[in-house]
Amino acid sequence: FGHYWAEPYLGYYRSDDEWVIRKHTYQLVAAGIDFIFVDATNGLTYENTYETLLRVWSEMRAEGHDTPQICFHCGDERDVAANSFKALWNNLYSTGRYEDLWFRHEGKPLILLPRALYSKLSKEMQDFFTARQSWAFTNDDWYTSRRGRGRWAWADMYPQKPGLSPEGDVEQMIIMSGFWANGSNGTNAGRSYTKANGIPAHEGDWDFGFALMNTTSGLGLAFQEHFDYAMEVDPPLVMITGWNEW
Repeated sequence: FGHYWAEPYLGYYRSDDEWVIRKHTYQLVAAGIDFIFVDATNGLTYENTYETLLRVWSEMRAEGHDTPQICFHCGDERDVAANSFKALWNNLYSTGRYEDLWFRHEGKPLILLPRALYSKLSKEMQDFFTARQSWAFTNDDWYTSRRGRGRWAWADMYPQKPGLSPEGDVEQMIIMSGFWANGSNGTNAGRSYTKANGIPAHEGDWDFGFALMNTTSGLGLAFQEHFDYAMEVDPPLVMITGWNEW
């Protein structure tokens, strides 16, 4: 239980628990979520889990229920991303399995992976996908080297910068429910921090800032600031996440 800060609302469960997948799917659909992006940024695709997810979603659709679509985030490091991409291509995309569940952008399945990897793929693979590079913090080289073109952040501090098409058009923004609260990436911002109030999310670091210990922790201030700015920019697509992908 080293990766739990507290017992989840639905109790302790595995990621391939079919009942939990169904419950979360009903909640995602009710919230108007169009697609999810799966974290495959560590060279692992968690094939057993996504296979279970896709099978359950297919069953739900056959039963008349709606589900989101799905895409995969392969990370920002070329060799690690190559491991994830190869596994996904061989098991899923090249075979056309579950293609009705793939999230499409610009008419093709969306894949998030480094440009350095995409440029080395075969023409067949390049033509198959709409590819964008995605990582955290838009002040870093992965974003600034191309001034955001073809880059989508999955994490950023307010005011978050938009993800741009290769031509430079705004097409994506991130909305985070909260930030790092344990010093990671140089911030203790947590759930309550906003640029206006500068309030951290917690009174100590024993729980990494996820307890509702003070008067602001449960107010969603960080989320609201991100959300309001994204609505002001009004991109075609927003991705909602938090630390650590929770």
